[in-house]
Amino acid sequence: MGTVYVDIKGAVDVEAETKRLQKEKAKLEGAINGAKARLSNEAFTSKAPQNVIDGAKKQLEENIAKLAEVEKLLAGLK
Repeated sequence: MGTVYVDIKGAVDVEAETKRLQKEKAKLEGAINGAKARLSNEAFTSKAPQNVIDGAKKQLEENIAKLAEVEKLLAGLK
């Protein structure tokens, strides 16, 4: 699988799309910071079941990948 990039500048309101992506970026950054804080909290990691910790790590990885994609999209709109 791969990613397809299409020039959408003429078909999309660039300003509105930029605002939407910036909101998404802020949301992802918050989720990433929260997950990092939770995973670095020894009280959480010592008490939580391993499957919960693994799920939190997986979600963190997914959010980091999504953030990278959103940043690429934002760069493409400039």
